Amino acid sequence: MNRQTIIGIGAILAILASAWLITRNLRRQPETIGASLSHAVSAAAVQQVTSLLHGRGNIVVFAAADCDECNLSRELRETFAASLKSASGIHVLATELVRIPSDGNPQLPADIYRRVQQQHPGADAIVSLVGAPSVDRREFSGRSGKLIVVLTAGDGEPLRELIAGRIIAAAIIPRIHPPAGIPRPPKTLQQIFDFNYELLKSS
Repeated sequence: MNRQTIIGIGAILAILASAWLITRNLRRQPETIGASLSHAVSAAAVQQVTSLLHGRGNIVVFAAADCDECNLSRELRETFAASLKSASGIHVLATELVRIPSDGNPQLPADIYRRVQQQHPGADAIVSLVGAPSVDRREFSGRSGKLIVVLTAGDGEPLRELIAGRIIAAAIIPRIHPPAGIPRPPKTLQQIFDFNYELLKSS
């Protein structure tokens, strides 16, 4: 075996090794960025539900229907349902699937919110994983302190006013600037949540 052949074999092995490393990293990425993020948000949302209802009560859930533009919202629906199993005192009366707009930003249509609210007037809390209902704030009066909103994408700043006015009990919104002191990349679920999202609660 001459020198050129040895060099050629070495180059091929190096290329194969690089391809393996790239493939491994690509396979890791969805687990780290996608699944872990949805698990982190789900854990925070379930914690707020159990805290609001003191560990026991009936809820209605609005979640995203399957679509090409809403992978994170779909994963959140699945991980939230799985996380609720650990909250044995919380019972889901109904889960309403909502189509996400083509721009990928979650929004809860007013007509769907009103219909489900009328169908389940005895719900102790409403959990929207698709953003706040697009209704006038006066329509929230019957649910004051019982609405938990999760906004996975888009502008969450308008929810601050609803929180300040005690219109909704809690909201999870995208964080504009990651806080200092969190390692990059974040390691734990809490760090992943704090790096990407912010929890707002009414006082």
